[in-house]
Amino acid sequence: MKSSTLAFKFGLLFSAGMCFSASADSSAQLRDDVMVLMYETDESLRQDATSPLHFFEQRGKVANLQTVVFGEKLEYHGFGDKYQTLKPLLDVMDEDKLIILADARDVILNVPDNGAVATLAVDNFMEIYKKLTANAPNAVVISAEAQCCVSAMAHTHPREYFDSLTMERKSRACSSGKEDCLWYPSKNIEDWQVFMEDLAYNVTGENPSDVYLNAGLMAGYPADLINLLNVLDIHPYEDDQAVLSGLMYQFPEMIKLDYGQEMFGNNQWPRGLVDGCVFETQGDKLSLIHTETGTEPLILHTPGSFYSCLDVLIEDLGGVSQQRYILGVEHMDAVAANKGFNVASDTSRRLNSDTSRTATMESHTGERRLDFLQRMQDMVIKIKDMIMGAPHLGTESTTATKKEVDTRVESNDEVVNDEVETINYASTNYGNYGNYGSSSNYGNYGNHGTANDGNYGTYSNRRNYGNTNDGNYVGNYRNYGNTGQYNGEVRR
Repeated sequence: MKSSTLAFKFGLLFSAGMCFSASADSSAQLRDDVMVLMYETDESLRQDATSPLHFFEQRGKVANLQTVVFGEKLEYHGFGDKYQTLKPLLDVMDEDKLIILADARDVILNVPDNGAVATLAVDNFMEIYKKLTANAPNAVVISAEAQCCVSAMAHTHPREYFDSLTMERKSRACSSGKEDCLWYPSKNIEDWQVFMEDLAYNVTGENPSDVYLNAGLMAGYPADLINLLNVLDIHPYEDDQAVLSGLMYQFPEMIKLDYGQEMFGNNQWPRGLVDGCVFETQGDKLSLIHTETGTEPLILHTPGSFYSCLDVLIEDLGGVSQQRYILGVEHMDAVAANKGFNVASDTSRRLNSDTSRTATMESHTGERRLDFLQRMQDMVIKIKDMIMGAPHLGTESTTATKKEVDTRVESNDEVVNDEVETINYASTNYGNYGNYGSSSNYGNYGNHGTANDGNYGTYSNRRNYGNTNDGNYVGNYRNYGNTGQYNGEVRR
């Protein structure tokens, strides 16, 4: 289908009340075999030069990849919203065009500012899709992550959403994070985990790290996506990650997960910025590479409102970010410690039990931590430069701010230059993710992110990296505490 024809059909939808915007370089020949649909209700983000959406669209132009943002100006009801307006778009798509459905606020296109490399990256994406669906040609590929599970899954067993014979819905998922849909240590969580871990092993013959479905990224052809939506039958308020996981439980042939992080890359927010931001640069003219799998997925995702990682990755690709690895840090004298430098004590999760691999990971993690400490020093210099260059520093309020930050920066220099082993969560409020908890659907981490009630630790040995045992990790990155599991309203 030619771009002009597609634009005409979109025009018909727009006249019918659908809200969306397309982004492409009109002077370039767009690819006609694949396009991206991104759901976003805030139309201002496309105009913000520092937003991840803006960066995605700009790099999409480099790759000649058409991007359509839909949902603008629409009222938000829940995680199921995007599926309500998706089907009319799919109805007008060329049946031979692969559709990538992506979130808009926490994903980036993993291509450098180099047209040839970007084109090869998209070509590789298409080939991997064919490989993953070779034995299930009508399947939709969805991203996989290392974290489980959204709080809605604590309230329902995997078999309860769908009738295995009629394919009709049997029950509805609650809205994760709402008062009636908070996480608790349910037997259902264990059942979900066992199901997805066993499925991953049966499919791959291995124990990959990323085995749990994450609904933030998926790809399929229009007819297959429409079939998925018809069976999904999701309401706007429902948690899509729970419902899609339930659909996969009953009808595994309809969904294939990208266990190898080949198409879609999910970062691992519970491990902190250093160890959990698992993609790193290979140079100015190359895509970012996964530090453990060695893959270069086309689209990278930072679930759990892991915006500090997202902005680091944008800058690694040469983009301009919102620098959220700096903003919102309460104690500048512990910037390095605050952002996740001591997660290595629990790197050997159950799924990574192979001792040789664990040893390799721990060795590489140490190297990454040293590299990242240097990056943090660069960030400190950036903060100093911003403050020194800020206007009106002579005013009383800004002078006080400058003095305060200078003191914190000087303290931070000492932290950065200290030995890595001395950096840990226990000395700061971020050992419990407290101050970030309120913005993350993966958990409020305590009393709405203001107290030390979401600390790391395990019930198995009562080890604890913060101050209390309320809202602790339960067993090797698997569950996330009584009140701290996926309880916020912004997950992806």
